[in-house]
Amino acid sequence: MYAAFSIFFVALLFFIHPSLIFAQTQESNAVATRVGNPIANACGINKVFYWQGDPQYANACDMADSGCGPTSMAMVLSSFGDTITPNAMDDIFRKRGWRPCEDGSTMVTAITTYLPERGYTYLNLPINGGELDLRKAKEYIDNGYLIIGSTKNHIFVMNDADIANNTVQLMDPARRENAAGVTRPNTAPWNGESWYYAYAVKKDGITCDAGPGPAATGPVDSL
Repeated sequence: MYAAFSIFFVALLFFIHPSLIFAQTQESNAVATRVGNPIANACGINKVFYWQGDPQYANACDMADSGCGPTSMAMVLSSFGDTITPNAMDDIFRKRGWRPCEDGSTMVTAITTYLPERGYTYLNLPINGGELDLRKAKEYIDNGYLIIGSTKNHIFVMNDADIANNTVQLMDPARRENAAGVTRPNTAPWNGESWYYAYAVKKDGITCDAGPGPAATGPVDSL
């Protein structure tokens, strides 16, 4: 009887003001996104998404507009189990001079300096004519890597590629709605801009059994 009454009450509330139901659902989704939204990939790595505009990660140095670098780095580390929030990552960036206040990041320096300190391998992937080599990128992704990529004005994390359609799937920190991944053309992965650089990244010791046979550690690391 109590269950029947509950169903009747919810139905009545929806009839009176459906936006109340939708608002609650949207807020729940927003909260889930703000704290990180783990999605296991084929190698069992939890891909954690962060939104750089999230108010709880805000600081005095304008994370919402220029914090894509530390937010992307935080996504990568958190995905490999080294959980860190974007604002905590940004504190490291600014203390080490990799992101001046209210400015973009010197991300290549952060990748090549900080990641080895934390026990990560990185590899510079080939870009030809402004397009990422998707076959090489897909090979690494299928073996447990994530890719930190950049156009001229933005930094993001790539977690998959569709070679046949020449598209990439990104964990793009610019928008909360990108938590489940967003598909973009390889020719212009962000806002009409072509690729600037791409680094395949993996935590040392991570192995990935992407198919039959022994676990693989990834492609030969020479590009």
